[in-house]
Amino acid sequence: MGNNNKKHTANPGDSIGGLWLRGIARVVIIGLLIGGALFFGAGTFDWFSGWFFLGVFTLSIMFNLFILLKKTPDLMRERWKRKSDTKPFDKVFGLFYMLSTLSMFLLSGMDSVRYEWTQMDRSLTYAGLGLHILGTIPILWSMLSNPHLETTVRIQNDRGHKVITEGPYRYVRHPMYVGVSLMFIGWGFLLGSWVAVGVAVWIILLLIIRTALEDRTLQMELEGYKEFCQKTRYRLVPGIW
Repeated sequence: MGNNNKKHTANPGDSIGGLWLRGIARVVIIGLLIGGALFFGAGTFDWFSGWFFLGVFTLSIMFNLFILLKKTPDLMRERWKRKSDTKPFDKVFGLFYMLSTLSMFLLSGMDSVRYEWTQMDRSLTYAGLGLHILGTIPILWSMLSNPHLETTVRIQNDRGHKVITEGPYRYVRHPMYVGVSLMFIGWGFLLGSWVAVGVAVWIILLLIIRTALEDRTLQMELEGYKEFCQKTRYRLVPGIW
């Protein structure tokens, strides 16, 4: 472990200060992409729900970044690296996921402001905020519990990949996807768009497909995962699947 740490810190970008700069740069870029899609779809910057969503999103991601860089900097280094051995199905998923997410923000602006295709009660904003906050819990808990929680599906032979059975993994095998699903539904409510909620449901369907493919890959290729499945029986929803 000591040699690995020295190797990491030899690169200025891998120091804690460098990781912070990279993290903030990512937050800015993601914020610009989301904001661009939201307000281009709306056709105006005069959209309170759009600005409120951007504020909530930015504050929560900065909070998570602070916790994760303090507790699990090595995981963040790995999550920000491009992996050549990502499973082919996950490369396809990544493309659909990115396009669907950007479409959600673009269509929410078109729905809520420009064309007003649907109408949503403003009180659902509170439900959206609650779902967003609720969704961050399993996401952050998973990342603090699992040092192998990279952004793509692969068997991490270079990092001593092993099964994690503690934390939220005692309840479901893919707890991070539970949090992401809750957040996407919450975002549709925060943006006041039933069209966005519909796109969120589509994204959740993509996540369910990815969960099934990832789970099959781990059972076939990761030592000890089949035994883990006997203890933690459900992938996403206890008692259902």
